[in-house]
Amino acid sequence: MLDFHQRLAVSQKTLESRQGSLDIIQQRFDKGIIPEIDVNQAQIQKEIAAASIPRYERSIALTENGLSILIGELPAAVQIGKELTAQTAPPAIPTGLPSSLLERRPDIAQAEYLLKAQTEEIGIAVAMRIPSFTLTGLLGAASNELAGISTEGGVWRVQGTMLGPVFNFGQNARRVDIEKEKTQQALFRYENTVLTAFREVEDALVEIETYRNQIAAVTNQRNAATNARALSKKRYDQGVTSYLEVLETERQLFNAELELSDLMRQYLSAYVNLYKALGGGWVSKSEMIAAGQPTGDLYWSRPPENVNGEAGVVNVNAEK
Repeated sequence: MLDFHQRLAVSQKTLESRQGSLDIIQQRFDKGIIPEIDVNQAQIQKEIAAASIPRYERSIALTENGLSILIGELPAAVQIGKELTAQTAPPAIPTGLPSSLLERRPDIAQAEYLLKAQTEEIGIAVAMRIPSFTLTGLLGAASNELAGISTEGGVWRVQGTMLGPVFNFGQNARRVDIEKEKTQQALFRYENTVLTAFREVEDALVEIETYRNQIAAVTNQRNAATNARALSKKRYDQGVTSYLEVLETERQLFNAELELSDLMRQYLSAYVNLYKALGGGWVSKSEMIAAGQPTGDLYWSRPPENVNGEAGVVNVNAEK
């Protein structure tokens, strides 16, 4: 939503600038200084900026309505804090992050427990191959049931009572094989879940690095476009160049500012993706203890909001 607000602000600023340029050009045309085509071109660029404003207003309203429903309230405007460009930089990612951080991920924990449960099913299936009866009687003496056990025609019998087939035509043995295969499948699912977690971490790290580099390049592009627009206006006012040069530099600046806003959104979202992929950030429980922070199970995996950097704990509000 901050991205939409930033884009709306850029569009409004651009519309104001182009409206001022159109007013000047219209006055020059009225005096016969410039051709009508310059007026038409300025009108086109002004309307392009004007058309983008309701687009982002619509996006803001729809996002606010969705957030309101998410928190159980009627659709309404949502108060925002700092602007997108005023957001503090996320913390620097320390080197040597242990892979044990991924153990906090709920999907990995679920796959691990499912694997353990399925492994136990093998023992249950093996136990089903053995008939159930009392081995000892009173005072530890041999049970009458044990004395009366026999097999006839491949069937377990205790004192004439049929318990079940000895081999049950291989059904019990196959039941064990089935559970073993299910366990193998559970193992594959667990391994795939772990591999997916590693991939998501790597993807997030790549996104952070590449978006950071891209933001630097687009920032330079925006700065150059700002200077080019000022120079082109001077050149146009002095009659050195046509209005097409002014329009082109304004278009480049407008696009660069919109792209920069989108990149900032994706850059910050990449940190969110990394936080999720690591199962709750990269501050360990030992670091939290060293910093004197609460270490409850629901808290320790989250980076603290205000830490002075003691014992290697990351300050999430510190500028890079």
